[in-house]
Amino acid sequence: MAFDPISLEILWNRLVAITDEAAAPGLNGGRDGALEAVTLNGNPINPKETVIVQSGDLIVLNTPGGAGYGAAHERDACRVAADVAEGVVSAAQGSAQYGWRGM
Repeated sequence: MAFDPISLEILWNRLVAITDEAAAPGLNGGRDGALEAVTLNGNPINPKETVIVQSGDLIVLNTPGGAGYGAAHERDACRVAADVAEGVVSAAQGSAQYGWRGM
């Protein structure tokens, strides 16, 4: 079933435009937080402009991520292993981000 196009206005008050890079800064060696992004069918859009959305379009809203505290490679291996076991991070992420070698 097809639907008529709609106009979409997100208008997030504190979301910066895609071209602005204002990630939360990491502290004491921690990594910066992730930037926000709004995409329509995989293409970035400005979250403060009205867009026309067609039936079958995919809108993805990625909210900004918090920054890290402390150098990731200094994190206790047992804690990283627990994160991997609980699905917080994948084994590949544990290795790449934290230097974790498995247990």
